[in-house]
Amino acid sequence: MELPIADVLAAPKNMTEKETFCRVAVVLRQVYMHHNCEETNRSLRKLDRNLNGMANKITCSVNEVRMSTLRDFLERLRRMMQQKYARG
Repeated sequence: MELPIADVLAAPKNMTEKETFCRVAVVLRQVYMHHNCEETNRSLRKLDRNLNGMANKITCSVNEVRMSTLRDFLERLRRMMQQKYARG
């Protein structure tokens, strides 16, 4: 998808893992709340729910100026999660 979204994964490296997951969940929620494709919405809602659980319900805000496409964003998130679980 070429949908433009806030690029929270390009945020400063001093952000904790929980903050990153929280910010990613916020961005995904913004996408599926304003998108009409039910199949995409279902998948993004599941991902949002999982990331919220990993963030332990902390609150965060997203005010990124950098933008990315949803496709690139999800690909970078996939790589980040693979690295996380490869470490064990």
